[in-house]
Amino acid sequence: MSADAVVFNFEGKHPALAEGFDALGVARIDDRWSPGDAELAGCRLAVVDVDAALKSMWRTRSLRRRLARRGVPLVIVDRDAPWHKGVRPWRIALFRAVAGADGYATHSLQGCESFPYPTLYFPNGVRLSRYHLHGASLDAMRDPEWYRWDVSFIGNLDGEGYPEHRLRAQRLEAIAQRLKSLGLRLRFASPESLAPDEDIEIIQHSRINLQLGSAADDGGSPSWGLPERCFGIPACGGFLLSDERLHAGDDFDSQTEWASFADDDEALVQIRRYLADLPAARRIADAAHRHAMASHTYRRRAARLIEFGEALRSRAQFVARDVG
Repeated sequence: MSADAVVFNFEGKHPALAEGFDALGVARIDDRWSPGDAELAGCRLAVVDVDAALKSMWRTRSLRRRLARRGVPLVIVDRDAPWHKGVRPWRIALFRAVAGADGYATHSLQGCESFPYPTLYFPNGVRLSRYHLHGASLDAMRDPEWYRWDVSFIGNLDGEGYPEHRLRAQRLEAIAQRLKSLGLRLRFASPESLAPDEDIEIIQHSRINLQLGSAADDGGSPSWGLPERCFGIPACGGFLLSDERLHAGDDFDSQTEWASFADDDEALVQIRRYLADLPAARRIADAAHRHAMASHTYRRRAARLIEFGEALRSRAQFVARDVG
């Protein structure tokens, strides 16, 4: 086994982060809950999807004990705070008592007190194998003739099949009706209805790409975290107009790299504003693109987890005693 490896227990649910470790040259020990000593000899960290950890807490307890003998920290990664995939509070409390973790990495610090471990703000990012300029140029996107659509949205629009997206589907339908009355060109689509790379084409050829709602908002109040499209759209060079997200200021400069709206009425105001001022929209889009590609790739995210693990490893002796 490589002298630089991570246990990576996501059951195929986070290919973007897997690519990030690959880009670093860090070997992944995929979906191994009982790794042997030879596998752990060069292991620096174990990262586990919070959903898998909470649903199989005895398996997580066993893994954590194996890791502790080697001084390897276990970090649970949460992409759905504060909802945690619908896990009940009592189950989280039981997890703390039964298994626990050495660190908690989360896309939103909202509700992080449920996991009283050293905490890393760990936002979504840019999956470079999918989101980049694809041969287009930022210069071309400054030409009004480049665009086929005025406003677009790509995401789950099935509010009946996916109740967590019901409110978003309703709001987008209401916004679409108001925009149609203005004679605007719209393209609202679910990803499964699109041909390969059609989503990239839509992002790049839309004057405005909307972000509204996410599955992580279904816990009773909007999540503070940024959905992955908030990084993927800028990576493709698209102009993003997002609903307000508390963590936006942690990831982008709110004055030069970010545009948002507080409610549906303000969404219409901002849409009309940026449709009337393409240079202003492109200044924001260009700045956001540069920042996303420099700071928000999953290679950078994987490196951040390694750094977090190293900080936790400095407490390895204490952690090993704490496991019991």
